[in-house]
Amino acid sequence: MRRFIKSLTGKAVGQIVVLALLLPTLTLMLSGKADAQLTTQPTWAVLPFSVNPKAAGVANLGNVAADAVASELSKTNQYDVVPQEQVKRAAENLGLTFPLTDRTSILRLAQEIRASTVVTDQVVSYKILANGGGKQAVVAMNVAVSDVASGLPINGAGVSTRSTVRVGNVGNDILVNEAVAGAAAQAVATIRSQNLPTGTILNTTEETALINQGTRTGFKRGQHVVVTRGREQVATGTINDVEPDQAYLHPDHVIKGIQPGDKVRVIFDFAPMVDINAGGNPEVARGVVKHSNAGFVQVILLVALGAFLLGGGRATSNNGANTLIAEAELYPDATGDPSVALHWGTDIFHRANANNVQWQIWRSDITDSPVLVVQGNTLQAHDVSTLNHQTGSFSSLAGFGGLIGGNACTVTALPNDTPIAVDVAGPSPGHAYQYRIELVYKLSSLDLPDGGNTGGGNTGGNTGSTTGGTTGGTTGGTTGGTTGGTTGGNTGGNTGGNTGGGGSDCYFLSGQTFATGIATPLVRSVGQAPAQNASIPKQVSYDATTQNITYSFTSANTGGANLTLEYVVEQSLNPTFPKNQTFLAHIPGGSAVAKKISPDTNTISLTTNNDLFQDVAAGTLIFWRVGVRNVVDVPGPVHQYSKKPNDPDKTFRYIFGPTQQFVRAETPPPPPQAN
Repeated sequence: MRRFIKSLTGKAVGQIVVLALLLPTLTLMLSGKADAQLTTQPTWAVLPFSVNPKAAGVANLGNVAADAVASELSKTNQYDVVPQEQVKRAAENLGLTFPLTDRTSILRLAQEIRASTVVTDQVVSYKILANGGGKQAVVAMNVAVSDVASGLPINGAGVSTRSTVRVGNVGNDILVNEAVAGAAAQAVATIRSQNLPTGTILNTTEETALINQGTRTGFKRGQHVVVTRGREQVATGTINDVEPDQAYLHPDHVIKGIQPGDKVRVIFDFAPMVDINAGGNPEVARGVVKHSNAGFVQVILLVALGAFLLGGGRATSNNGANTLIAEAELYPDATGDPSVALHWGTDIFHRANANNVQWQIWRSDITDSPVLVVQGNTLQAHDVSTLNHQTGSFSSLAGFGGLIGGNACTVTALPNDTPIAVDVAGPSPGHAYQYRIELVYKLSSLDLPDGGNTGGGNTGGNTGSTTGGTTGGTTGGTTGGTTGGTTGGNTGGNTGGNTGGGGSDCYFLSGQTFATGIATPLVRSVGQAPAQNASIPKQVSYDATTQNITYSFTSANTGGANLTLEYVVEQSLNPTFPKNQTFLAHIPGGSAVAKKISPDTNTISLTTNNDLFQDVAAGTLIFWRVGVRNVVDVPGPVHQYSKKPNDPDKTFRYIFGPTQQFVRAETPPPPPQAN
């Protein structure tokens, strides 16, 4: 045996036996090391949404919403999203039926599938809107994110989006599902931009707990937080003091004693959607307070309203504009080109803000570029039919990757030097358009949590200090020896550090605000009859020829689109048609405004009463013109007529054609009396 062990064969067998004995241990060690290297992502589960009765009528809408949100979350690669089939099987095993609306059932299901976070809420409402020659759907939806350990909402978004405009026989369900997909994308982008801070308890006293994170990661005084230990809620509390790298929590409700190692998570409340009005605009619940909307932290700092905003907050998503009005017009004056006037109001956080870089305006017929870009201090623009807008500066929308707001400094310059290949044409007269607007704004990296992860302050300061110190040291050493080198190094280091620590500009994109309705630029309708300076006598009851006037004029539908246009005739004794001296003609035998809803024909005729300006002297000039509008435009063209008392139409606006005139003639003599 000893001879065999010492032999070459014996040694080989011995080594194999040793390796066989060690192999299980080595495998376990390597497996453990490999497992330790894996990054564990938080597990999120999306449950089928409930459907408000206002949104009834589209089959399976709650599941469509859940699938869309789950898909958008998966695209971020930041969450382990539980497959929808697994969610449904777990609900069946628990005897639960979707949609789940009670908190207990939702948390039971989330715990069953071992999710740390659950997402669900409601499809609130939808409407199908006529848009020019087609139709589109607008959907309002709420998406709530809840922490499973505490059962508390920690994030969320109330969103409203529109589908594209479709023509032809397109089912409403197709439009609604498309709008829901857009709402899901917007909600996930908003939720991600609200990157709420987390931390760990370091130490506790009887009345406070120390957290290992502070303002650098987004903690702020007044935030409400939940404290968890594993999958259990420990307490809720409020941040009552904060420093750059640590914060102090005051417990509001303690379930178990807070101890070092417990996790802290900020609670976020969002303002939910409650309905969609007749114009397709969302209605938002009032009085909801937002806590630590990190997507707005930058702006809050810039406007120096931190203390006020922590107690309040706005009830909309991160949009630069709170309203956008689009109105058909003639630009630059009443004889100008068919255009669309755009004006908007800023969100309170962006109002009079020097960091507003530019507004980017989109039009429904162009999908890959804005059609207008104006300076950030401007609140109006004109989209003119005869102009091709140069797009050299429009490529600034690139680089944001669809992210709205945010905390990280990922875009440090606008790529204005890479223009889009083609120019963007102006709007075509006779076509209806939907507009939307977004804001590009900038912030200093120093105003972002942790410097926006760019090192703009600390890194720049250290680099500047090192460079300045070296340069100053060399210079000082050359001129003044050792003492001079030291002095020069310190001076250069301080100067370089201060300069390097100034921070860099970081650029962000706001959410988009849709116009309140569509706008249809139109050419002017030109009067053809009565002929210029025609003589028209006063109305006489016995003479049928003086009872009515028939006007004819050119059609404004030059674009060939499937529009329904409304025409009116306006009269005045003043060629400038001043307010309170201008009236709309009336239909024969009635008091309604003389208007005609006309198909697309070359010439339009409209018969009106000859009952205006009956008391003027013979030879008086009476001026008239034709107004036109697309009946579905909201709010309508820029010009609004001066109303005659008791007119039933109070809000219609029109684009008016050139001024025509006729002459009031003498009243004809009465007919001879019969013998």
